[in-house]
Amino acid sequence: MKRFLWCIIVFSFNLLFSQGKRNIVFSEYEDSLKYFMTLMFNAPYDMERLKAHDEFRKYLVKTLQNEKVFEIAFDSIPVLYPLMSLDKSFMIVTYGFPLEDDAIYEIHGFMVLRGKPNRIIELQNVRKSIQDNPEYITLKNGQWYGAVYFQLIEKKYKKDKYYLLIGWNGEDPYYREKIIETLGFDSRGLPVFGKNYFRGKGYAKKKRIILRYSPTASVVARYQSITYKNIDVIRKEKGSAFRKKSAIDTRAQQGWKKKIKVKEITEELVVFDNLEPVSKEFEGFYSFYFPRDDRMNGLRFNKGKWEHVILTNVVVEKNTKKVNDGLAPPGWKFPWQ
Repeated sequence: MKRFLWCIIVFSFNLLFSQGKRNIVFSEYEDSLKYFMTLMFNAPYDMERLKAHDEFRKYLVKTLQNEKVFEIAFDSIPVLYPLMSLDKSFMIVTYGFPLEDDAIYEIHGFMVLRGKPNRIIELQNVRKSIQDNPEYITLKNGQWYGAVYFQLIEKKYKKDKYYLLIGWNGEDPYYREKIIETLGFDSRGLPVFGKNYFRGKGYAKKKRIILRYSPTASVVARYQSITYKNIDVIRKEKGSAFRKKSAIDTRAQQGWKKKIKVKEITEELVVFDNLEPVSKEFEGFYSFYFPRDDRMNGLRFNKGKWEHVILTNVVVEKNTKKVNDGLAPPGWKFPWQ
């Protein structure tokens, strides 16, 4: 009995010691990060915010260089969005802060690759230089389409792992973006943004999906488990069996009977809005793009690909899986949430 109690005491001491050590590692720079973070959001002039960010970045790099960075909770620095793979082999940390009277946001990011020592990659935001075909370009060597990521989805097929990131960009004063980004790694273990993971009409050649919309719009882009009702309309001609209505069926339907079949389905999907301009003359002017009420899009993971599905005749009943919106506590509300 004494031996058992002694083991409990030793275990408790080691646990408290390790937690204390982990906190000491972060607390060395925590106050400085919090101070400069506040200036990045609240300083009256852009020059002061940019100078504050220079200092914030220095302390963040020092924090990420620590060998125990994968054990640090960043909840006291709510602007940071650290997302980690399930096996803790890598972490991606992104953040943004406002400029020009909060009209735009400057976006930054780092990736930490676990090793001895850890490898720190400061991501180079090349969004402004690839505006011609940004959805079809693969980015390597630290280049990256800037986004504050709030979800990292990890899937496995056979022996391979597939990563999907969902994030937000506010670098343009006239519209906002939600980005569904594919992530892989090359033979050297370095990140590659823009893998060929999508499947479906209009999506098979895309490397990432970019939703552009009015700053006043509320746009959905998230991975979640949902329960929904799939409604099939089945028609029956007199004297024949019921069959689903076909888009190419031109047969006259007088005298046909109609049967509605409702099937409840629960599955995990990336769900995102279908966006359209308020009228045709505003096509291409994204500050006038808003979600359609009658249609949404989904991405279903199947055998190493994210298949696009059109969610028509679908009623979302409830969310059965909490969405990770980041670490921002009450009092800190960010536009990407």
